[in-house]
Amino acid sequence: MPFPRSKGRRKLKRSPRFLWSTHARRRRWCPWLRGCCSPSPPSRGLPRPHQAPPPAAASPASSAHRGNGSGGRYISNGKLLSRRPRGIDSKKRLWTNVLLALNVLAYVAQVASQGKLLMWGAKINSLIDRGQFWRLATSSLLHANLTHLAFNCFSLNSIGPMVEMLSGPRRYLAVYFSSALAGSLMSYRFSASPAVGASGAIFGLVGAYAVYMWRHRRFFGNSRESLEHIGRVVVLNMGMGLLSRGIDNWGHLGGLLGGVAMAWFLGPAWQYQYVAKDGRAVFKDRAPVLRLIKG
Repeated sequence: MPFPRSKGRRKLKRSPRFLWSTHARRRRWCPWLRGCCSPSPPSRGLPRPHQAPPPAAASPASSAHRGNGSGGRYISNGKLLSRRPRGIDSKKRLWTNVLLALNVLAYVAQVASQGKLLMWGAKINSLIDRGQFWRLATSSLLHANLTHLAFNCFSLNSIGPMVEMLSGPRRYLAVYFSSALAGSLMSYRFSASPAVGASGAIFGLVGAYAVYMWRHRRFFGNSRESLEHIGRVVVLNMGMGLLSRGIDNWGHLGGLLGGVAMAWFLGPAWQYQYVAKDGRAVFKDRAPVLRLIKG
């Protein structure tokens, strides 16, 4: 039973400090209150130039993460992940999903056409010599069987979202399709066997991720570990290709080299500039393509 309120009892005025501490306790126990109605705490000290992490940018003029980006600059609002996080927002892996769907739909069309689409688009050197150059591009969208498709989709889903998040959609797509074309060209030059599959493009994404880690190695403590892991993956896949006649190692190597070249040329290549007044580090994209455009 509640006690009756006495007439002479005063209503206490709570100080703003008490109200703030009460709100902080509520945010501690209520997950949906965390981060609302309260500014982020100021940084305790300005980061040193060699301690500032590079951003994961979407394009030379914009950013894929929180922060302000314009004119090839990025104001960092947090740390960059050098490894794939546990969960990537669907908006940040949009084009990976599109590429996965494109490969699956192409295989469905193969089955529906009873193999005619496969014969029309596969990399066949003799037909390319007759002028059917589209096969250099279409062969990366086709697959020999369901197991081949599943393996490539699994690989693309593993490396694709991370590269898309780090490079941004335009650079990501440029690296993917240029790597696919480079793989087909090298396979055409050094292998007489017919070939299909997106593995060349996927190897290009692996190469692009290696370039990103190498460029920004001074910002990461685990860059050497990541590069060694990439090297092991490449060597393992190349070794499997040598032991199996059905794997086109030349296409893999061409895609890898194409991805490395495109990622080096397109970037991003973030360089630390200075620390803003609010304590956030400012970076500038120094990719060769931007230098070439600006002259």
